[in-house]
Amino acid sequence: MLWVNRTPQSTRSTPGVRRWGPGGARAFVAALALVAIATATLLRAGVAPFGSDATTALAIVLIAAVTLANLTRLGTHAFAPSTLFMAALAVFHLGMIASVAAGLDEPPFWLAALSERSVAAALLAIVLAFACLEIGLVLGWGSTRPRPPSLRPIPTAPQTASALHGGGLAAAAIAVAAAVANLATIGFDRFFEASYGYELYATTDSRLLQMGFFWLLPAASLVCFAGARRGREARRALALVATTTGLLLCAGDRGGAISLLSGALVVWTTTRGPLPRRIAVGAALAVLVLVPTIAAIRQLPRNAVDLASIRDAASAASPLAALTEMGATFRPLVETMRLVPEAEPYRLGRTYLAAALRVLPNLGLSRADDDWRDPDELPPNTWITYTVAPWTFAAYGGLGYSAVAEPYLNFGVLGIATYFLALGVALGRFEVRFAQTPSRRMVALAAVIFMSFLLTVRNDVQNFIRPAVWAIGLIALIEVVHGGRSVRRRAPFPRGALGARAARPAARSDAATAAHAGTLARGVA
Repeated sequence: MLWVNRTPQSTRSTPGVRRWGPGGARAFVAALALVAIATATLLRAGVAPFGSDATTALAIVLIAAVTLANLTRLGTHAFAPSTLFMAALAVFHLGMIASVAAGLDEPPFWLAALSERSVAAALLAIVLAFACLEIGLVLGWGSTRPRPPSLRPIPTAPQTASALHGGGLAAAAIAVAAAVANLATIGFDRFFEASYGYELYATTDSRLLQMGFFWLLPAASLVCFAGARRGREARRALALVATTTGLLLCAGDRGGAISLLSGALVVWTTTRGPLPRRIAVGAALAVLVLVPTIAAIRQLPRNAVDLASIRDAASAASPLAALTEMGATFRPLVETMRLVPEAEPYRLGRTYLAAALRVLPNLGLSRADDDWRDPDELPPNTWITYTVAPWTFAAYGGLGYSAVAEPYLNFGVLGIATYFLALGVALGRFEVRFAQTPSRRMVALAAVIFMSFLLTVRNDVQNFIRPAVWAIGLIALIEVVHGGRSVRRRAPFPRGALGARAARPAARSDAATAAHAGTLARGVA
């Protein structure tokens, strides 16, 4: 297998996980802890002990080492939620800095205007975030003997119908109907005459369009895929995922499309094993070409996009341009650290509280945001755009935000360390539980929640908390409403290619067979 070093069954206490050798875990955690402590000390002291190029090299080497350790020494699958999140965090925070430091690209105007101390402090913050995330993952996998999940496919077993597949299709149909109905009130001509941006959404009542098209349709696609049996259902679900991805790209929502594909990758890996390496590399290169291509196309009115404009944008696109553009997430981080606390006070958790309070949907007749009259109470992504790029703010644009910047905005350096340590523990424990008790419900929850969580790499948590809570409610509602039409039992997925017939279950030990039988007997999925 690509992602697991098999060990004798007697050395494992939990199916689907592997343990480290004696002392390896403690040495690794100790090294990472020293990195985190040293980095936090430098940040607290407000000094930049390295020039910007040296700090860049240090940050990239440390992050590459930590990520490599996560993929090889720990034995985690390359497409596990934790490693996908770490890879996205590195690309979006270091892509541009790496190309500029290597002399492959010219620094943008805002980066050239920053002091070396500001750049060095932001890079140290990224190193601190990665070190604490890795420590948290090790603790989450097991405090004394880390047991990273191998995330191998769920064992072969006979399949039964699942409520999630049909319920996902029904939810997708509702999402399309809601979006089309809202577009009819806005005006199709107005929608297609607009380019990508927030002007249309800020000047019209587009709540159903945003909810149905940008959240419910992708979430329903993943739920449908998680509940699909091999054969016709799987092909139908993959077609729905591909269609939704294409629609998001046509609308200019690159982040939504990439996060949807990442969620689908979690489903595929868990239910059918790893993607072939050639397909994975090809998909990564395609993303690096699509990112700058879509960035150029979405500046045009939607009704002005034709084959010629697509061809021109694609010919000018390059993987280096994609890394440079995605790496612009570094700007909100360095600007936040420059402004806070010298010019702006710490938020002290108010951004997280505001995100939690916005879980309830806005069902009122008014769409006014009266709670955002004070600039200090703006969501982090809106606040940083309003503060450092007012011309972009006035044009209904945005800079996005950063997963590293938000904990700093609230609690400073201690916030970065605490947030990523807690995040690593939560991800590690979830992955262990995911490997121990896989089911269609768990796969659907993991995919839909991870889809929204991945957006926080370059945004604030308001883009995660509400969709995550709604995802739990969506899956529960499908099981209650649609579950009566299906066999209500937990049905693990088989391995193998699409359309192939399920093989007979392999022989297992008495303990494993009893544990699997208990899994089948519990709940619906």
